Amino acid sequence: MAQDGIHLIEDADEQRVLELVRELRDRGWSLRQIGAELERRGTLTKTGRGTWHPKVVAGLLNRAA
Repeated sequence: MAQDGIHLIEDADEQRVLELVRELRDRGWSLRQIGAELERRGTLTKTGRGTWHPKVVAGLLNRAA
């Protein structure tokens, strides 16, 4: 969200994570497998946590659709 509280701005880190998640999903990886891979890479969630539950991965994909 931009400082004006109205407009959205792209987050480069989030875009890279989303690109990876989409790529892995297209390869047939499960949500659980994707989450485990993100954790293995040390990728933090948007809230700064290191645990990627399948529900969090699904939410990321759904919001980006």
